[in-house]
Amino acid sequence: MVVLSLACSIGDINPASDSTPAPGTTGGQRLEQWASNARASSQYSDPNWAAIQATGAPDTTECGDIPTAWASDEADSPYEWLELTYPTAVIPEEINIYETYNPGSIIRVAVGTANSEHTIIWEAGPRPNTPCPYVLTIPVDGFEQAVNSVRIELDQSIIGSWNEIDAVQLVGRRP
Repeated sequence: MVVLSLACSIGDINPASDSTPAPGTTGGQRLEQWASNARASSQYSDPNWAAIQATGAPDTTECGDIPTAWASDEADSPYEWLELTYPTAVIPEEINIYETYNPGSIIRVAVGTANSEHTIIWEAGPRPNTPCPYVLTIPVDGFEQAVNSVRIELDQSIIGSWNEIDAVQLVGRRP
């Protein structure tokens, strides 16, 4: 089991900073990339609040119930998940989750390999009263497999409302 440290930080959401990897990069280079596809256990509607809203760079610039972020079907569900895929498999170094409404329901984050095997890299209980908007930053240390997906699991029952996710950035290096 890999032991990881956790660093949570409040960050400004800046949709203008696109960190898409440059074409033609070489092995070992650090890549900062946004999800290109998403699926979820449920979604409030489609296309507003759908899983696809969590792809790409952040575009929900303030805290609130805004349709440009993913929301589950039910507000107080004890278990929901959002899974994102990325164009380039990397050795993960950091995951940044942009929460834009009632942050603090994330209880588990896993990364997935190309063959869909997921490994949990972070677990915690819900964190009520988390400031909004919020960027949950999870450093990933000692994980040496290339991954191309991130799975986020939530427990909204303690918060009692939707925890909306606008974007998820995967930072890592090419194998």
